[in-house]
This record gives sequence, C-alpha cells and structure tokens, in this order.
Amino acid sequence: MAGKRSGPALFLLALSATAVFLVRRRRPREAGPGVDVRRRRAWRWLAAASVVVMLLGSATVLFSAYAPAPAPPVASALPTSESLPVQPLQAEVDQLLSLLPSAVEPDETAAPPLSPGMARLADDLEALVRSLEGPDHAFADIAVAVLDLQSGESVAVDGDERHVAGCTIKFFPALKAVHDVQQGQRQFDDTLDYLVQRTVRISNNADSHYLIDLVGVAETNAFMTDVVGTSGSIITHAPGYIGESASDGVEDQDNFVTANDLVLAFAKLYRGELTTSELTSHVLDVMTQSWLTPAEYGVILYQAAPLQARVAHKIGYVGPPDNVWNDAGLVMFDRPEGTVAYAVAILTQRNRGYGDGPPVARQVAERVFQHFNETYGLGY
Repeated sequence: MAGKRSGPALFLLALSATAVFLVRRRRPREAGPGVDVRRRRAWRWLAAASVVVMLLGSATVLFSAYAPAPAPPVASALPTSESLPVQPLQAEVDQLLSLLPSAVEPDETAAPPLSPGMARLADDLEALVRSLEGPDHAFADIAVAVLDLQSGESVAVDGDERHVAGCTIKFFPALKAVHDVQQGQRQFDDTLDYLVQRTVRISNNADSHYLIDLVGVAETNAFMTDVVGTSGSIITHAPGYIGESASDGVEDQDNFVTANDLVLAFAKLYRGELTTSELTSHVLDVMTQSWLTPAEYGVILYQAAPLQARVAHKIGYVGPPDNVWNDAGLVMFDRPEGTVAYAVAILTQRNRGYGDGPPVARQVAERVFQHFNETYGLGY
C-alpha cells in the first residue's frame, strides 16, 4: 500500500512547493530596475490560487481512491418497517448438524468378550450342533445354552429358539409354587410338598396337572416373564391333558421352552432368588433324585458327568412325530474350596428316530462337561 501511494504523494509535494514559491514575498532589491513589484505580486497570487485549487482537487481524488470501502448494510434485528427478516442462526446450525453422521454411542448392554476357554466352547458347540443337525436340520433340531455360575459367562446355540417342551415345562409351575410360599401366598405343607416332588422328580402327569391348576396357567406365565425373566417359553396346559388347562382360548397349542429361559430359571433357583433358602435347598435335593427311567434315555446330563457330581435337572420327551428329548438343569461339584456349578439346557426335537435324541444330546453334554473339567481342574 505504501508503494502505491508514493507517486501521488511526490506530486502533491511538488505542487505545494510551487505554491509556496509563487506566493513568496520578493524583496525590492531582487527586482530589476523599472519593475513594479505590486503588479508582479497580483499575477503571482492568481497562479498560487490555481495551484492551491489543483492541490485540493488532487488530494480529494487521491484520498478517496484509498479510502476503505463502506461496510455493507446490515439488516437490523429490531422490528422496523424497512429491515429485512433475519433467519435465526440456530436454525442454520441445526440444519448443518443434521447433515453430520450421528455419533456412535457405546452399547452399555453389550456383553464383555468371552474368556479364551469359553470362546472355544462356543465355537465347538456351534460346529458340533450343526454337524449333528445335518443339512437343513435333516437329522434333528437342537438348541443349547450354558451358563458358568462362577464367572457369569454364557454361550448358546439357537438359545432363543422355541422348542416343544414335553414334561420340561413342569419345572416352571413347581417354581411358581415355592415362590408363592416366599411371597406369603400359600403354605408349604405336606400336600404342596407332595405335588412339587411328584411334578419335578417323578414327573407324574396327574399330580402335575393338579399342581398346575393350583397355581394357575396364566399366573405361571406371568411369573415366568415378570419374575424369572423368560422371553420365549409358554405354558398353555398340563402335559398329557392338552386343552383342559388352556389359556387365551388356545386348546391345541403346545407348551414351549427355550434353552436360554431354562438356564436362566435354574441359575436363579441356584442363587436363591426365587424362594427361601430352605426351599431352594429342598427343591435342588428333590431334583437330584429325578426319575431316571428309561435308563438308556432319560439321563442325558447324568451320563455326561461323573458319579461325584450332583445333577438337579428336569427331562422331557414327546413321541413321534415330534421326537422330542430335552434335559436341563444344574451340574454341581462340591469341593472343600467351594462348589463349582453350571447351568445347561439341551433341547432336541424332530430327531430322525424317537431313540436318536439322547445319544445326540449326550455328545453336547459331554463337550460342556469337558470345558468345566479343564477350566476348574475338577480332575475327572
């Protein structure tokens, strides 16, 4: 900017010097002989005035050329008749922010990574179940869930898939009965004890029918979802008496369970979350004496564990065409340093033959036991 102004500035300086020269008073001795000084001064003043006019004009042009440009008019935010409407700045900001990708919030409910051993079990169970099922479930339809009651880690293969329950559904009305005792809704007398034992140990259909009518079908379903926390299991009738204890007017609907629901229920029973501590121990003891006949079929979890293990479980089976064989429960190892326990549910349906279910399920149960034997050094 200084370089651009130097030329005009020198020009103005020259004009100023000229004006000063012209109006300078000439002393008499400088005038030549016969020269009238006053007449000479008149034309000098006229010339000086012209120079001053030129000086002022040039200054005006010079400084107007380098003056800053006027600021553009800004619309007033005040409501005047001449001001233009101003769009709110927040609306523009919101519009720009809406174009940005939304931030990914961390999923606080996501399960932590599995331990190496549990991760191997998950992979092995996935491969084993798929091989046992065959292409398009040609050989069987299998679901399995496992919960380590020490670490809280769990794995499942089709754990939320609904399976025909068979007598495995009887576990839930028995839990409802002992939960009612904890809540003060009924007494645990000899009659109730008898019905619970006949329901989960002997799995007698007539006695379980009586217990289911006592606690109620709708009430049992509400207990399952609201107290236990199940999401896919449902009871509609007493096994063997389809239609006689139906809920919602459905008389021919099967009872259904999921592997995840069964594992959850057994875990809550084990932890004493569903009834009193005395009844928790009593129910577990009763279920370790579960009816084991026919011996070659009904002992899936027992046959996969050593004799020293306590297995509190509930089996269930349905004949053709469903060909259902289920076993779910707790496998416990009492040691001086404490009990090692896990909950497991293995559900099979649509087996190719009625007798194919137990040997198929036992392969899954054996892999589960192998994991806990190695992880906790059980020594079997």
